Amino acid sequence: MKSIVKSFIILTMAVFLLSSCNKTEKIIAIINLMQHPVLDSVEAQTKTYLLEHGYDKKNGYVIIEKNLNGQKDLLPTVVNEINNQKPVLIIAITTPVAQAFVKKATCPVVFSLVTDPIEAGILDSLTQTKPTITGTSDVFPYEEQIKLIREIHPKAKTIGLVYDSGEAPARFAFDQLSRICPKYGFELISKPATSSSEVPLAAKSLIGKAEIFFVSSDNTAIESVPALVSICVKNKIPLYVGETGSVEKGGIATCSVSYGSFGIATGKLADRLLKGEMNIPIYIPSEFEIAVNTKAAELMNVKLPESVIKKAKTVFNQVK
Repeated sequence: MKSIVKSFIILTMAVFLLSSCNKTEKIIAIINLMQHPVLDSVEAQTKTYLLEHGYDKKNGYVIIEKNLNGQKDLLPTVVNEINNQKPVLIIAITTPVAQAFVKKATCPVVFSLVTDPIEAGILDSLTQTKPTITGTSDVFPYEEQIKLIREIHPKAKTIGLVYDSGEAPARFAFDQLSRICPKYGFELISKPATSSSEVPLAAKSLIGKAEIFFVSSDNTAIESVPALVSICVKNKIPLYVGETGSVEKGGIATCSVSYGSFGIATGKLADRLLKGEMNIPIYIPSEFEIAVNTKAAELMNVKLPESVIKKAKTVFNQVK
């Protein structure tokens, strides 16, 4: 009798363990290229939105996060690592990450902060939809940015641009700036840099040639903003940037898309895909905002016009 009871207990435990193993968690993977105020904010907002809408452990979901710390060469390894975990959704933040995952993903993908999905090879047009791929585009308002620089520097003639020709958003920016700068009386002087370690040397080679430095939608250059700020402060060269996070780090000013909406927009798109919706149009913001850093302007010997400060939605008084 005892042996029968013992066998029954063992069998019951085995059934319980087997049923527990079958209850696998559904993985949502968020992959970010590097640490940056804007990217970190979008990642945090996206995760919060998903958790608030039921994508938590209680409902069988687990959200994993991966930051490459700017090491784009690790992308092939990370793609394989994430795919091997069989996620139900991938959220890829920035163009390089999105390109890598869209090519090899085995599940739906939401891309976020992709400047030009067409140049990146993700979409054929901004109105195209794909069954299980959607996302957000943060194309910079380059004409508004150059107009802002002209307002602050009415007599300047040259703008220096360090850019990574291997990056789709950097190539897009170069093409746009090459077209727009002459309209406002600027000559664009560029210097290539294919890694963050090359950016300071490229920037230094522009000293004496360019009166103003500009950082575009180029992840390699954005990662190097602290180094560029140091060079510009030392040489009293005004540095302008493309988004608010880099103004906080020491860029003098920008006219930027409103990044406060991107995390929620990314989360909403993820929610819709997870619920089985397909062919979802991408999100492109239509509102822009000015941000200035008065301390950076002081350190680079630039007097910001009151008209610009009054228009600014965000004013930083220190370099982070």
